[in-house]
Amino acid sequence: MKISDEMLRQNAAQARELWLDTLPQKEELPACSVSSEFQENVDRLLRKARRLEKRKTFFRSLGRAAAALLLVSTVSLTVLMTVNAAFRENVLQVVSQVFSDHTQYHFSGGQEDAALPELQLDALPEGFQVLSDEQFEQLSRHIHCENNAGCYLDVDVFVISANGGGTQMIDTEDAQVSILDIQGRKVTAVSKNDWYILFWTEDSYVITVESNIEVQEIIALAERITNRP
Repeated sequence: MKISDEMLRQNAAQARELWLDTLPQKEELPACSVSSEFQENVDRLLRKARRLEKRKTFFRSLGRAAAALLLVSTVSLTVLMTVNAAFRENVLQVVSQVFSDHTQYHFSGGQEDAALPELQLDALPEGFQVLSDEQFEQLSRHIHCENNAGCYLDVDVFVISANGGGTQMIDTEDAQVSILDIQGRKVTAVSKNDWYILFWTEDSYVITVESNIEVQEIIALAERITNRP
C-alpha cells in the first residue's frame, strides 16, 4: 500500500500519542546529579539565551548584491517602518527604523580599506574576567566577560566596508532610548529593566557594549575603551 502525504498528516497526531505513551512518567525517572562544572555551563547557556531574547541582534557584513537586496527590501517595507533619524558621524551613516517591538539600526558608508581595530579594554569592572575573545576574520570581534555573581559584559566590534553595510536589531519595546556624550562620542544608550546596551561609531566600525550591571559602570567602561589604528 502506498502511503500518501495526506495519510501521514491524518495519523501524525495518533502516532505522536502512541510514542509518548511509551516514555516513562516523570516520577518513574531515576534521580540524577550533575557536576558543578556541568551545571555552571548550563547556567551560562541559559543566561546567554535570555540575553539573546532581550537583544534580538542580527549583524553581518553585506556584499554589493546583498546591499542592493537590503535597499530593495527597505523601500518595499517603508509602509511598515518609521525612519527615526539619519545622521553622519565620522565616516559611517546610521539610519534607525522603529518597529512596534524593536528598532533596526542600519550602518553604511565605511572606508575602502576598513579593517578591524586593535581594541583595548582598560580596567574591567571589579570581579570581571574575560572568558572568551573571538575574532572573525577582519569583520568582527566579540569579547565576553563575566563575574562570579552571574553578571555579564559583552563588547562587540563590527567593521563596515565601503562595499557593504550592516544591520543591528535591538529590543526597544518599553525601553528607554537616549543619546549620551561620552568622551566626545555620540553614544546611543538603550535600557530595559536590568539590561543595558550602548553603541557608537568610530571611523568605519561600530562598537557595542552590553551588560546587566549598573549603567554607570558600563558608561565608565565605555569611557576607558581605546583603540589603535
